[in-house]
Amino acid sequence: MKQVNKTSTHVGNQRLEFTMLYLAAVDPGITPNTNFPFLESLKQIGGGILVGAFIVIAIVAIIGAAMLLAGKLSQSSRLASGGGMILLWTGPVAAILGGINGYILWSQSAFNLGF
Repeated sequence: MKQVNKTSTHVGNQRLEFTMLYLAAVDPGITPNTNFPFLESLKQIGGGILVGAFIVIAIVAIIGAAMLLAGKLSQSSRLASGGGMILLWTGPVAAILGGINGYILWSQSAFNLGF
């Protein structure tokens, strides 16, 4: 079913015309093939990479915090600045990794793909 709706309006001395097209949703009848031999391995590899990245980010954040604290205690502005920059960058990187992880978890539960 296809329906076209045209509307127009005037703004000042210009005429704006809008066209809206309505289409009926059609089920394509596609079923997921869960017999891929590498699907479980791919999930394990992707999960391992994400976990490894989170561990590396945590270690780098701990090192950055230690550098910042040591720089503040020893009055070394260069050490404190380096530690602050490390902490400044580990936050957004951890947020991006968390967003990727959340998107993967959401996509697995939002759509019934059979696996």
